[in-house]
Amino acid sequence: YWSSSDKLNFCSLIEDANAHSGTHSVLLYENDNAGDEMVYYSEPIPADPNTWYLVSAWVKTDSVDTNDAWVASNITPDRLDDRMGLCFFYHRTPLRGAWDLTGGDQFFYADQRDPQTGWTHYAVLSESPSDAAGVSIRARFTSFPTGYGWYDDFAIQKVTMVTAIDYPDPKSEIAIASDFELGNNYPNPFNPFTMIEFKVPKTGQVSLNIYNMLGQKIRTLVNDTRVAGSYSVMWDGRDDSGQLVTSGTYVYQLKGENALITRKMTFLK
Repeated sequence: YWSSSDKLNFCSLIEDANAHSGTHSVLLYENDNAGDEMVYYSEPIPADPNTWYLVSAWVKTDSVDTNDAWVASNITPDRLDDRMGLCFFYHRTPLRGAWDLTGGDQFFYADQRDPQTGWTHYAVLSESPSDAAGVSIRARFTSFPTGYGWYDDFAIQKVTMVTAIDYPDPKSEIAIASDFELGNNYPNPFNPFTMIEFKVPKTGQVSLNIYNMLGQKIRTLVNDTRVAGSYSVMWDGRDDSGQLVTSGTYVYQLKGENALITRKMTFLK
């Protein structure tokens, strides 16, 4: 960190019994509103050019500066002196032999409307520049914020963008064939599992898939031939590779002959 006073400031990895996951979190603590800065940063990891990435972390706060206008932000190149949150950079080569950045500073700020918040997931989508070879992420207090900020589960994930997705209201259905039925999952929200019921009017190929809000299929629950009847399927909150998904809203979709029905559900860790 860069300190401009002799007052207590702190920026480090700590053991944390209340971490979002695991046993550690990153703590940034700023005691004064002098024009200094606190930054906890990663080494750059390889990245591909002209590729979309989801950049994210979990953050909770206590005793931070507040303003009703300081809502969570999308990506901005602006370094706002009163804000806390995250930033990231794209790197040219060599990743660890030079400090050669491309595309400029990329900031996204936390919600500072309340002095205290629980663990909150902040995530933004970014397309890497044509000369990018790496990317790194930072927990950051700019010049004047005070208070405590805990950070955990930093992530940079390559994603595949789609042209358009139009999700319906969670209480509505898209159904070309009304004799197919897809029920509301229960419980909802859920942890660690939820049940999904559906009805098939005649023998045929049926699929039931789970998608995240980027439109990426994360789990196939059913993909086979079913005879006419009612069925119940459990989802345990894991993707096709067996990894537990993050908290958030997901879409489940039933497909059959001349039928397409979609609903939403919420998974909570």
